[in-house]
Amino acid sequence: MDEILHKIELFMFYNMVVDDHIIQDDGTYNVPMENHNNLRYTFIDDKDFGDRTGVEQKKIILLNDMMEIFSDLHTYIHENHPENKPSYFDKNALKSKIENKLDINTDSEPIDGESCEETDTNSDETITDITDQTINQITDEITDMEL
Repeated sequence: MDEILHKIELFMFYNMVVDDHIIQDDGTYNVPMENHNNLRYTFIDDKDFGDRTGVEQKKIILLNDMMEIFSDLHTYIHENHPENKPSYFDKNALKSKIENKLDINTDSEPIDGESCEETDTNSDETITDITDQTINQITDEITDMEL
Protein backbone atom coordinates (compact mmCIF):
# COMPACT_ATOMS: atom_id res chain seq x y z
CA MET A 1 0.00 0.00 0.00
CA ASP A 2 2.89 2.35 0.71
CA GLU A 3 4.06 1.99 -2.87
CA ILE A 4 0.63 2.79 -4.32
CA LEU A 5 0.32 5.78 -1.98
CA HIS A 6 3.74 7.01 -3.08
CA LYS A 7 2.81 6.65 -6.77
CA ILE A 8 -0.39 8.63 -6.30
CA GLU A 9 1.50 11.36 -4.50
CA LEU A 10 4.18 11.49 -7.21
CA PHE A 11 1.48 11.71 -9.86
CA MET A 12 -0.22 14.57 -8.03
CA PHE A 13 3.07 16.35 -7.34
CA TYR A 14 4.40 16.27 -10.91
CA ASN A 15 1.05 17.07 -12.52
CA MET A 16 -0.51 19.58 -10.10
CA VAL A 17 2.12 21.09 -7.80
CA VAL A 18 5.35 21.74 -9.71
CA ASP A 19 5.73 25.00 -11.61
CA ASP A 20 5.21 23.36 -15.01
CA HIS A 21 2.14 21.37 -13.92
CA ILE A 22 -0.46 20.30 -16.49
CA ILE A 23 -3.56 19.82 -14.31
CA GLN A 24 -5.49 22.75 -12.89
CA ASP A 25 -7.73 22.41 -9.81
CA ASP A 26 -10.45 24.97 -10.42
CA GLY A 27 -12.47 24.00 -7.36
CA THR A 28 -15.49 21.75 -7.00
CA TYR A 29 -18.10 22.36 -9.72
CA ASN A 30 -16.26 25.42 -11.10
CA VAL A 31 -15.65 23.98 -14.58
CA PRO A 32 -18.78 24.37 -16.70
CA MET A 33 -19.22 21.63 -19.28
CA GLU A 34 -21.21 21.77 -22.50
CA ASN A 35 -22.91 18.36 -22.22
CA HIS A 36 -22.15 17.28 -18.66
CA ASN A 37 -22.44 18.45 -15.06
CA ASN A 38 -19.86 20.97 -13.89
CA LEU A 39 -16.50 19.45 -12.94
CA ARG A 40 -13.40 20.36 -10.94
CA TYR A 41 -10.18 19.62 -12.87
CA THR A 42 -8.95 20.77 -16.27
CA PHE A 43 -5.71 20.68 -18.19
CA ILE A 44 -3.94 24.04 -18.27
CA ASP A 45 -4.35 24.31 -22.05
CA ASP A 46 -8.06 23.44 -22.21
CA LYS A 47 -10.35 25.67 -24.21
CA ASP A 48 -13.11 27.72 -22.63
CA PHE A 49 -16.73 26.66 -22.33
CA GLY A 50 -18.37 26.60 -25.74
CA ASP A 51 -15.08 26.32 -27.65
CA ARG A 52 -14.34 22.65 -26.84
CA THR A 53 -14.72 19.77 -29.27
CA GLY A 54 -16.40 16.54 -28.22
CA VAL A 55 -13.01 14.87 -27.71
CA GLU A 56 -11.76 17.76 -25.57
CA GLN A 57 -14.86 17.46 -23.39
CA LYS A 58 -14.27 13.71 -23.02
CA LYS A 59 -10.66 14.36 -21.95
CA ILE A 60 -11.84 16.67 -19.16
CA ILE A 61 -14.44 14.11 -18.03
CA LEU A 62 -11.77 11.37 -18.09
CA LEU A 63 -9.40 13.53 -16.06
CA ASN A 64 -12.05 14.19 -13.43
CA ASP A 65 -13.00 10.50 -13.25
CA MET A 66 -9.33 9.55 -12.81
CA MET A 67 -8.82 12.17 -10.11
CA GLU A 68 -11.87 10.87 -8.25
CA ILE A 69 -10.51 7.30 -8.42
CA PHE A 70 -7.11 8.48 -7.14
CA SER A 71 -8.81 10.37 -4.33
CA ASP A 72 -10.94 7.35 -3.37
CA LEU A 73 -7.92 5.03 -3.46
CA HIS A 74 -5.83 7.49 -1.46
CA THR A 75 -8.62 7.81 1.13
CA TYR A 76 -8.99 4.02 1.32
CA ILE A 77 -5.26 3.62 2.01
CA HIS A 78 -5.38 6.31 4.68
CA GLU A 79 -8.43 4.81 6.41
CA ASN A 80 -7.06 1.26 6.38
CA HIS A 81 -3.44 2.17 7.11
CA PRO A 82 -3.64 5.18 9.45
CA GLU A 83 0.15 5.55 9.52
CA ASN A 84 -0.13 6.85 5.94
CA LYS A 85 -1.24 10.44 6.33
CA PRO A 86 -2.76 11.78 3.10
CA SER A 87 -0.72 14.71 1.91
CA TYR A 88 -1.76 15.36 -1.66
CA PHE A 89 -4.80 17.25 -0.47
CA ASP A 90 -2.33 19.75 1.01
CA LYS A 91 -0.07 20.97 -1.80
CA ASN A 92 2.56 22.40 0.58
CA ALA A 93 2.78 19.17 2.58
CA LEU A 94 3.04 17.12 -0.62
CA LYS A 95 5.72 19.39 -2.05
CA SER A 96 7.77 19.12 1.13
CA LYS A 97 7.33 15.33 1.32
CA ILE A 98 8.33 14.70 -2.31
CA GLU A 99 11.25 17.14 -2.25
CA ASN A 100 12.59 15.46 0.89
CA LYS A 101 12.39 12.04 -0.76
CA LEU A 102 14.09 13.35 -3.91
CA ASP A 103 16.95 14.86 -1.86
CA ILE A 104 18.00 11.46 -0.49
CA ASN A 105 21.47 10.48 -1.75
CA THR A 106 21.69 13.37 -4.21
CA ASP A 107 25.09 14.48 -2.89
CA SER A 108 26.67 11.05 -2.81
CA GLU A 109 28.16 8.93 -5.56
CA PRO A 110 25.68 6.75 -7.44
CA ILE A 111 25.30 3.20 -6.14
CA ASP A 112 27.01 1.75 -9.22
CA GLY A 113 29.82 4.30 -9.11
CA GLU A 114 30.59 7.20 -11.40
CA SER A 115 29.72 6.81 -15.06
CA CYS A 116 32.38 7.41 -17.68
CA GLU A 117 29.74 8.53 -20.15
CA GLU A 118 28.65 12.10 -20.58
CA THR A 119 24.95 12.32 -19.98
CA ASP A 120 22.68 15.13 -20.98
CA THR A 121 19.61 14.72 -18.82
CA ASN A 122 16.53 16.73 -19.52
CA SER A 123 14.42 17.22 -16.39
CA ASP A 124 11.21 17.52 -18.44
CA GLU A 125 11.88 14.15 -20.07
CA THR A 126 12.74 12.63 -16.68
CA ILE A 127 9.52 13.92 -15.13
CA THR A 128 7.53 12.69 -18.13
CA ASP A 129 9.20 9.27 -17.93
CA ILE A 130 8.51 9.02 -14.20
CA THR A 131 4.91 10.13 -14.70
CA ASP A 132 4.36 7.65 -17.55
CA GLN A 133 5.90 4.82 -15.51
CA THR A 134 3.80 5.75 -12.49
CA ILE A 135 0.57 5.85 -14.49
CA ASN A 136 1.37 2.49 -16.11
CA GLN A 137 2.22 0.88 -12.77
CA ILE A 138 -0.95 2.21 -11.11
CA THR A 139 -3.04 1.00 -14.04
CA ASP A 140 -1.45 -2.46 -13.84
CA GLU A 141 -1.94 -2.66 -10.08
CA ILE A 142 -5.57 -1.55 -10.26
CA THR A 143 -6.20 -4.08 -13.01
CA ASP A 144 -4.53 -6.78 -10.89
CA MET A 145 -6.69 -5.83 -7.91
CA GLU A 146 -9.79 -6.15 -10.15
CA LEU A 147 -11.45 -3.03 -8.81
